[in-house]
Amino acid sequence: MKSGFTLIELIIVIVLIAILSIAVGPKIFTSGYKQSADQIKFATIVRYAQHEAMVRGGGVCIEFRDKSHYYYVEDSSSNKILVPGEKSENIQVQESINSSVSPICFDFIGEPVYDNGSKIMDNTTIVVDGKKVVVTPIAGGVILND
Repeated sequence: MKSGFTLIELIIVIVLIAILSIAVGPKIFTSGYKQSADQIKFATIVRYAQHEAMVRGGGVCIEFRDKSHYYYVEDSSSNKILVPGEKSENIQVQESINSSVSPICFDFIGEPVYDNGSKIMDNTTIVVDGKKVVVTPIAGGVILND
């Protein structure tokens, strides 16, 4: 009698390997995408806030509520408004968001300023899920770094 696998046994093993790869594969090959998406989303919201500040004559800010949420604020009375496409004023990141400056406000030409209106002289780095977003003192300057 010959020893070996039957065709049915081979098909069952192949099907089990296929099911396992469908379940585990995306977790292995998509690491880092959510963090990069959060970084790009935050940079986009910074650009949107700068644009709104230029249209409205300044006074548009991004505030950091805690280490995992931020929101977009318009004018000095802290009226929180929704960012287009968001369901809530509080925008959550996957892991954490850290900034040495809170809030980051923009004046009428889109330059970042402190809440009291004084200019931010140096680049301001915000770390979103371990990835850096640098807001420069030049109007429109948003740089993404790893």
